[in-house]
Amino acid sequence: MIHNRLMQILLGSTFIYSLLTIQLFGQVVTPSLNIISKPIMPAASSWSKLNSVGGEYKDGNGKRKLDGNEIYDLEVEGSIGVVGLSIGNLDIDAYVDEARFDTKYDATYDGDFINDFSETYVSFSLTGDGDVTVGAAIHELARSVFAVSDGDEDVSIKQSGLIGSFTVKVFESVFLGGGVERVSETNSLSVDNEWTNATGGIAFWFGQDTDSQFRVEASVTESPKAEKEVDTGDTKNSAYHPSSRTNRINVDLMMNGLLFSYSNINQITQQEITNSSTGESVDKSKTTINEGSVQWVPEEGMILGFAFKTFGYKEVYEDNIDSFKINLGFIF
Repeated sequence: MIHNRLMQILLGSTFIYSLLTIQLFGQVVTPSLNIISKPIMPAASSWSKLNSVGGEYKDGNGKRKLDGNEIYDLEVEGSIGVVGLSIGNLDIDAYVDEARFDTKYDATYDGDFINDFSETYVSFSLTGDGDVTVGAAIHELARSVFAVSDGDEDVSIKQSGLIGSFTVKVFESVFLGGGVERVSETNSLSVDNEWTNATGGIAFWFGQDTDSQFRVEASVTESPKAEKEVDTGDTKNSAYHPSSRTNRINVDLMMNGLLFSYSNINQITQQEITNSSTGESVDKSKTTINEGSVQWVPEEGMILGFAFKTFGYKEVYEDNIDSFKINLGFIF
């Protein structure tokens, strides 16, 4: 069985890999103009009123360094499918993400790495009197992790989330919104755990429903620490979810069908991790992700675009990963 130090590394750092795989042009208050993106909060989708389908192929590679030494190489490959339907005041969105990881690691490495990842998201949202939207969603995450320790072990981790959110159009181009996600986690290593994430944001969207649009959105998600102790006689470990704060900035600029998008995520996770070789400890980790994309988005017809993403994660070790994406879709 894996000891508690590796348990915290495992359940803390593998959450970072979910950030690595999901779309950055997510939506909390308003929909991204990039249709191949997953809403973070479902009520945002109701401002779009588009019928669309799309997909994306992604490929990336990176390295992990510890004490200045390279301890593994990582390659990631995956695909995304997304569908959006607008039927009167009802909007339905579905999103599927699959990713596979290939890791070559040093024989002395003591830690974990992910083998594969999948995410499914289905949301329903409604428009009220024209200035208010509400939404609900089901969110599923699954990942397989290989933990390298005194006894190597494969760990399966699954998260199920129920999301509720709202948005309000307070002025012609100003939107506010927020919501919560109740998360339940099960895995083959520890007892079940639960926590509630809270998200809020503000957006400015100029030129809505015109050929030239500008949208900027800022949001924050607070995820609390959650621990579950083991009952007497239980052979599993205690469950631990570290607290974190995630800040996001999304910017879209549309000019006559040509869309330029930029997104940034900064996440601070409160978790104590010790370097097994030096004894050095840190009490938090930091994740920084940047993505830029260019996309052709007509009023109707085929969508084509590409994106570049950089990913950085730092605690006692440091991860740096670069990836490239090609996306294709259709608006009807």
